[in-house]
Amino acid sequence: MDKISMFNTVRKQFYKNKLKTIFIALIITIMSGVLLYVFSSINIKRGDKFKSIEELPKDRVILTSGMFRGKEELLKENYNVSFYKDNTAISNNINIWAVSENAFENGLIYDYDFKIETKNVKTLEVLEGSLDFENILNPIVIDDYSALKIFNRVDVVGETIEIYLEDIKVDFEVIAVIKENPNRIRMLKTSEKLGYDKEAVIFSNAYILDTTYKEITTNEVFYNFAQIVFLDNVKKEDIELLLTLLETNLEESKNYLLSYDLLKEEFDSDFRNSLLYNLASLALPFIAFMGIIIYSAKSKLKDFNEDLLKMKEAGIKEKPQVNLILLYWRILLHSSILISAGIVGIIMFVILDMSIKTYFLFYLFYIILLMAFLDI
Repeated sequence: MDKISMFNTVRKQFYKNKLKTIFIALIITIMSGVLLYVFSSINIKRGDKFKSIEELPKDRVILTSGMFRGKEELLKENYNVSFYKDNTAISNNINIWAVSENAFENGLIYDYDFKIETKNVKTLEVLEGSLDFENILNPIVIDDYSALKIFNRVDVVGETIEIYLEDIKVDFEVIAVIKENPNRIRMLKTSEKLGYDKEAVIFSNAYILDTTYKEITTNEVFYNFAQIVFLDNVKKEDIELLLTLLETNLEESKNYLLSYDLLKEEFDSDFRNSLLYNLASLALPFIAFMGIIIYSAKSKLKDFNEDLLKMKEAGIKEKPQVNLILLYWRILLHSSILISAGIVGIIMFVILDMSIKTYFLFYLFYIILLMAFLDI
């Protein structure tokens, strides 16, 4: 059979099975596109996570209360540490923080966004006034958005703000106006995408000293966060010494301890695990179904060789090229089913968070349905 005849045979086979061929091509095209989307989305999520720690300096560690509660004095004796308590009071949609005085020097803590609750640190940018707390009875530092909400202007140094601390009415004097943290605008954008009520996320921030809070309420401040500033970028040895001081280990405290390197390591690990997880979801059905393809191919090749032997014995010189083409066509269809099923499996794993047991039940049903449709 010459090349032209073979081409005509393939063309006839295509037109005979064009519905099957188009169906398979459509599946492969769509599923391949979704597969690329799934893997690219994993990389995008990784990029978003790394973006969330861009503003976190590498020379500090942030602790949440579960790690240092009752050990504040121990930390003060050994480190340059500042303490923070959010939601001390809420007034005019302003979140009042009680912080140690050195917090204004070390930087203020804030959440990155709703979806990624990574803590960041904002270096203060004073717009009005100064951070001089001396000789002021009840000093308060507010951000520019708070100033605009309350006074419709930013130059409000010397103005008073009425706040209730533990049901005690207190008049605070504004000593400085600082640039607001970037998370409010970011949260507003996220809330719009998620359909949240904007009024629920327009909180701005104001800061009072923890000593002022203690004097007014006569209560201790139960801090939410502590920030330790090191002389240089945080090293593994620094973390180990800190954990030893606090009588804990990394496994027990990983949810209460934040640093740039630790978060980077966590994000890299999550990315690798996600990638391996999705590759495994494709590899497992591939290995399982490849046996079917190999068995089918061997069976057809055996029949082909037997036909060829019979033709030789009968003195027929022409090889059964058409049967060989049909064999390749059948293998292509089986392979297409395998590829499409594996890709669908990845989609179900990633998007629908399907369990392995449910996935394999779906996979079996998908194969049976597709093979029945293709009549192969």
